[in-house]
Amino acid sequence: MPPTKAVRNANKKLKSYETKNPDVKDERYMELYRGLIIANVAAARLEQHATQSAESQRIKDMSDDDFLEIEYHKNSQTNASNKRKEKNKKRRQRKKDRIAKDKIAMHKEFYDTVMQPAIAKHIILSL
Repeated sequence: MPPTKAVRNANKKLKSYETKNPDVKDERYMELYRGLIIANVAAARLEQHATQSAESQRIKDMSDDDFLEIEYHKNSQTNASNKRKEKNKKRRQRKKDRIAKDKIAMHKEFYDTVMQPAIAKHIILSL
């Protein structure tokens, strides 16, 4: 942002005093120097206030979808991490289900090939 009128005037007064009185650092010089600093600080505060106002107004004018989009992008790392965790959880669950299914199939095969004939033989012999 370009310097304000107050900053330009204070700077002009200081430079004019320096050209008329080179190497003189008296009370008037210090007064002009403090005036320049005060003008710079006032301009910076004004700029900061304008920036805050503009940001506040932008947020007020924002639609719900825009706001949600901004929040989504703020939390993008967390969202990605959560998706990755969910994907890994589903993969582990599928693996557990497959192992359980294989185990059930193995027990069924064992029952059909070993246990059922042994039970039938025991029943026949006990009669």
